[in-house]
Amino acid sequence: MDTIISGRFDTLAQAQQAEAMLIGREFTEDDICSFALNPPGQHDADPVGGDGQADDNSRQAGPDTAKGSAIGLGAGLAAVAVAVPAAGVAVAVVAAAAGVCAYTGSLAGALHGMGPEQQKTTGKTADPRPAGVLIAVRAADDAGAQSAQEALQSTGARDIEIAAGIWRDGSWADFDPQSTPHHPSR
Repeated sequence: MDTIISGRFDTLAQAQQAEAMLIGREFTEDDICSFALNPPGQHDADPVGGDGQADDNSRQAGPDTAKGSAIGLGAGLAAVAVAVPAAGVAVAVVAAAAGVCAYTGSLAGALHGMGPEQQKTTGKTADPRPAGVLIAVRAADDAGAQSAQEALQSTGARDIEIAAGIWRDGSWADFDPQSTPHHPSR
């Protein structure tokens, strides 16, 4: 495991200034990486969809949507079968009625799955790392860790943290935005 020191910046310009200062010290470009921390709920910014910071209250919406849709479809088909004799009903009417009921059921299921009580039971903070630009630095030893921390502080980094992680090909390979940060000065 590598020692990784990181700091969050509000703007890209601040982060670039910090990178320049770090490269001016004992660090190389392979020891520094930067990336954006999306705000919670901004999963559509990820090309493959979903991010680890999605709203905890919406995590149950998917399964409950499917349940609600199945219940609504069944209820719609049953209502159409009872209300209209089978011999005189056009297929399109049955499909439309079943579709409306399925949609209504899926909406009800999704809303049910987004209840406020779920976040209370997870025990996690809603936003362990606020949005911004994160600069991460691999430190070879304690002196390097101290130097990285001082450089990040002097350039205005917020939420400086220290982590033991995997550094691969010039980046923090096992970074988890939902993990609880360890702030050395707190």
